[in-house]
Amino acid sequence: MCRFPASCRRHFVSARELCSESSYAVVAMINISLPDGSVRQFDKPVSGAEIAAAIGLVQLAKLDGWVKQRRANARALTKGLDGIEGLVPPSEGNWMVHSYYQYIVRREEPFPRSRDEIVQDLNEDGIGCRPSYPMPLYKQKALRDLKIRGRSPVAEEVIPGLFELPVHPGVGPAEIERIVAAVEELARID
Repeated sequence: MCRFPASCRRHFVSARELCSESSYAVVAMINISLPDGSVRQFDKPVSGAEIAAAIGLVQLAKLDGWVKQRRANARALTKGLDGIEGLVPPSEGNWMVHSYYQYIVRREEPFPRSRDEIVQDLNEDGIGCRPSYPMPLYKQKALRDLKIRGRSPVAEEVIPGLFELPVHPGVGPAEIERIVAAVEELARID
């Protein structure tokens, strides 16, 4: 039985009615403005991939601005974390330009809190933080059956100390200051 009200049912048809069993389609009434100023109207059966591609084109036009803001946020975080003993923020060499899709900090001795304690405490303070790379790739479920062990001793040693701080374009200067202050506070806790 259809759960949509009768007035909405005309907008939905089954995939079987629209296309072969090997593909799926939806009927949508969506107008998407593309970066070149054109408008794509979806008013006939289209694939989810077509809708995703149209949305992706719009998002792609924003990419340079997002990367610029991520880089500015990363510079501010790095400046704020500089000098906190036991924390190593990400860095750029002369040969690269980092996009800072993730801002991964390495915790080392003598920082007084473990990586997991840092993550827990920052999350409790409302700061989105998470462990980064919880285990080497060869230990993750998808590759576990390959039975590769002990192949990356450096990764085995470093990974337990990695955590991510928010650096996305929505993070503003006040949030950066709050993040840095919270991490500084953790550095003082024994």
